[in-house]
Amino acid sequence: MDELDPTEHWTKIKEIMLTKGENVLGLRQRNYTRDWIIEETWEEINRRKITKQKINNADDKIRPTLMVEYSEINKRVKCMQDATNKHGRTNLLIKPN
Repeated sequence: MDELDPTEHWTKIKEIMLTKGENVLGLRQRNYTRDWIIEETWEEINRRKITKQKINNADDKIRPTLMVEYSEINKRVKCMQDATNKHGRTNLLIKPN
């Protein structure tokens, strides 16, 4: 019998356990959507993300205006989340400005 170093031995055990687990249990389907966040909020979150990337890549002259824009988008996202949490997803009565 060949002598395996501990890392090789562990990787073989891990592979065996993973394949047997997949055979017995099947692959786990993950759902990455979060039902408590509405579609408009996701759009604002994506805008905020893009604006943050622009800030990181911007010159010093443009950065202050982008930071103001980012803070406004951030406030809208937080407002939308608060409204969703207070009134629920189906009863979203108050929309932020």
